[in-house]
Amino acid sequence: MDKSDFFIIEKTQFSKNSGLTGREGLFICDNNYVCIDCNNDALSMFRYKKEEAFQLSILSLFAPAVISDVKRVFSSPSDITFEAVMQKKDGSSFHGLIHKSVFISGNDKTCIISCQDVSRMRLIDRELRQNRDELEAIFDNEYVGIGLVGKDRRIIRANKKLAFLCGYEKSEDIIGLGMSDFHLDKEQNSFFQELYRTSLAEHKHVQLDFQFKHRDGSPRWMSVSGMMIGRNLPPDEEERILWILDDITERKSMERKLNEANLELETIFDNTMMGILVLKGYRKIYRVNKQFLRMFGYESEEEWIGESVRKLHLSDGNFREFGEKFYDLLVNHEVLEVEYQLKKKDGSPIWIAISGKAMDPVSPCDLSKGVVWIIQDINERKKNEAELQRLATTDPLTGILNRRSFTNLASREFEIRCRYQTPLSLLMLDIDHFKKINDQYGHNCGDTALRLFSRLCKREIRSTDIFGRFGGEEFAILLLGLDQRDARQVAERIRRSIERETPDESESAPAMTVSIGLVTVSEEDTLESTLSKADKLMYKAKRSGRNRICSQ
Repeated sequence: MDKSDFFIIEKTQFSKNSGLTGREGLFICDNNYVCIDCNNDALSMFRYKKEEAFQLSILSLFAPAVISDVKRVFSSPSDITFEAVMQKKDGSSFHGLIHKSVFISGNDKTCIISCQDVSRMRLIDRELRQNRDELEAIFDNEYVGIGLVGKDRRIIRANKKLAFLCGYEKSEDIIGLGMSDFHLDKEQNSFFQELYRTSLAEHKHVQLDFQFKHRDGSPRWMSVSGMMIGRNLPPDEEERILWILDDITERKSMERKLNEANLELETIFDNTMMGILVLKGYRKIYRVNKQFLRMFGYESEEEWIGESVRKLHLSDGNFREFGEKFYDLLVNHEVLEVEYQLKKKDGSPIWIAISGKAMDPVSPCDLSKGVVWIIQDINERKKNEAELQRLATTDPLTGILNRRSFTNLASREFEIRCRYQTPLSLLMLDIDHFKKINDQYGHNCGDTALRLFSRLCKREIRSTDIFGRFGGEEFAILLLGLDQRDARQVAERIRRSIERETPDESESAPAMTVSIGLVTVSEEDTLESTLSKADKLMYKAKRSGRNRICSQ
């Protein structure tokens, strides 16, 4: 049987003026607790007619489960009050408050049974108990500190967690302490006093992060949430404030370290000598740093945000090429390092060394989540390399190939000719009486003559032909794809041009002629043998009177 089905109430707990309202059913019973009279409220309460109530056993008004307890109570000669589950005529039940009074006259005993329906009151009572239990469970929450503070800002009630947060062992240890005891200084105390006068007094919910003083004197960061209990405006003197606190000292420490780390990263990001480019989406610019802007001639980061990286490439073709050859490799978490030419704001090309890494940690990664590019300006280095390459491969006086570069390129063409059997012809050229020019006009004039000679020769040959200075006044030209007849025509044009167009007044150069040896390469010839043959033919032209061409 449930405890709520039947229980006896102490006299101190019951009074006719206890606040119960509603109808009261009265039954007058004989010695055997058989109804001999009742009031209309009793009939209505149990849904009996008048004639049905007479000779009705009072025990039939109780639920079967409590009848044995009721019999025990009725056997007592004293007055008693109890609660029990009652049963109506139709079988429905309700919770009743019953009072039994006994009157004895001689051998006759009369009982008066009064009954009130307290079902609603008991339902409310259960809900109140349940709410109270729930509130107690919330209040005793071990994860957050909860305190109830009076209008004098002293702690009325606190849970164990709040005591622990403040440095105490038990909640009783902080009862009666003022909130000012937990503030670091007067300024903080004044701040909270103002909260009491404003937001809290207006029943506004207050939520903030604040530093409180621990029992050991150290500051502790707390997440604080508070609200006035009660809805009176203005609040009366009895209204209290519920505070909920959580220690966020560790979180604040982590936030501080994170902010410091972010500040360091931002400082590095904006002050590194490398350009940084962050892409998201499909090659869309998400962020750039200051060095990147300086490198490409821009002033504001806003000029880039949301733009396609296509804006950096020299052409659409370059943009596609870079994506196909390099960008897509990042999917497999490869760290890409490459040298490439991009475009500055003014349209001029700039050589950069660029390395990229995908931001997505999974593999294969999603490049739309981000790619970081680190960019170094190597434009000056590339210029120096090009200049060094030029110096290493060209004759400094005339600007044409030096002997070493001529030999390297000519060797490659001999390999091609051997493979594909294409025609190849070689000219060896020597300026006639060049020593006299130096002796008569000086070395400066001789240098001028060499430059003029080179320019006139280049004018008569194709850009694909290989032209080099072998030393002094001796030159060589490898004519690609030309047989002896065509090569002789070229040689003759060169000879006439040198003879007719010197001296050149603008160059202050003397008159010149040239002797030329011509060899058309045969199947068994090598570069060395061909050079030797052409050299011999050139000297033959000199011995034959100069200003002429000698061939095989």
